[in-house]
Amino acid sequence: QLGFHILSEIVEEGQKKMETVLVAAKRDLVEAKLRVLEEAGLTAAIVDVDSFALHNAFERSHPEAMTGVVALVNIGHESTNINIVEDGVPVLTRDLNVGTRRLREDLQRDLGLSAEEAKAVLDAPDRSTALDTVLVARGEEIAVGIERAAAFLASASHSQVQVSSVYVCGGGARTPGMLDTMGARLRVPIVLATPLANLTAREGAFES
Repeated sequence: QLGFHILSEIVEEGQKKMETVLVAAKRDLVEAKLRVLEEAGLTAAIVDVDSFALHNAFERSHPEAMTGVVALVNIGHESTNINIVEDGVPVLTRDLNVGTRRLREDLQRDLGLSAEEAKAVLDAPDRSTALDTVLVARGEEIAVGIERAAAFLASASHSQVQVSSVYVCGGGARTPGMLDTMGARLRVPIVLATPLANLTAREGAFES
């Protein structure tokens, strides 16, 4: 299934050109999501890809992130989504095959911890020395992914693209020391974001 949005229209050498965002999603994946909603008695009005849904959440909760070039990063269980935004417009998205699952597996393999023990280390409020090696490897892997996304964007636009700040959310963002590790590599402000900070809901929606 395909969707597109026109970003701008320009005329160059007498030729009309358009900048567009094109999105593609597997039909069976979309239908699976819709079935989950239908079983809950809901009807979807819009279906969006995760990177743009992430952008929409940030736009509402962190309006300051909509100025300049920033990276919106969601560190999930299986993967990390990177969304480079310029003046509020998504210009590049990239997914990395690294998330909290890889962190847990690294702890199990390197330190001989059980799955429960590794999870406890990741969920602890304070950073454990057991995390140091894992964070250097995986935290820098995410940071390098952001650097490469910015470098690709710079080469494609033939201009200097400098990410001014990084907003991070997802379960992996709360891993003790993760943001410090990323900041040491990127040398820009790393902000723990709250995409649902300004979410509004009808009165009584969350009452059991």
